Amino acid sequence: PAIAEIERWLRKNQIALVHSVTIMREVGQAAHRLGIPHAASLYATNSHQPAGFDHCDVVHSDSFLFANRWGEVFDVPVRRILSYVPDEYFDARDSASAAGPPAPGGRPLTIGLFGTLQPRKGQLQAVEAVGLLKKEFDARVQLRLFGYDHFYPDYLAACKEMAERYGVSDLVSIPGFVTDTVAAMHGVDVVLCASDWESLPQAILEAMAAGRLVIAQIGRASCRGRGEISVVA
Repeated sequence: PAIAEIERWLRKNQIALVHSVTIMREVGQAAHRLGIPHAASLYATNSHQPAGFDHCDVVHSDSFLFANRWGEVFDVPVRRILSYVPDEYFDARDSASAAGPPAPGGRPLTIGLFGTLQPRKGQLQAVEAVGLLKKEFDARVQLRLFGYDHFYPDYLAACKEMAERYGVSDLVSIPGFVTDTVAAMHGVDVVLCASDWESLPQAILEAMAAGRLVIAQIGRASCRGRGEISVVA
């Protein structure tokens, strides 16, 4: 039913080119049945085996690693295109310079983690790290978790419980999804990517443009795997 409904919508609106973000198999099948070219923007994946079905005519990704992997999965041409970073992020460098570095006895270091709250993104481990810093070194580090927080309610609850366990609820804030990430970037000193695996997160590009220190796990062209911790900006 979903595929037929998408087909009707595509015909009604005389769509000549389909673009999808992430895998929406019904969209791919509807476009394929109607002979409409379909470009798919796809990012990190652990898949290696051929999909065994027609999904799209070309794949766009933001890293060579995953662009090539998707090309193998769907047996289609690929293009690696970095995401655009608006000028406002570069302008945010001024706020970083004006605030100055955190100092002993002064304002605490503020770390921002951007992304949907979910186990793969590592927010729970980041909260625990803040707790361990306070417990073992009496160091106060603020952590702000930006991103959708309603898809995994149990994980959200676990993050809050972890903060309470270590007595750092006053240091950990969860603003949730924000539409103005430039404003959010103004309030952080460091951007952390704690994900188990990623392609090339937009938050890293934006943080680098804003002159923030970026800490991520690096694997070739993308941030992936639990490997070395690297400062990348």
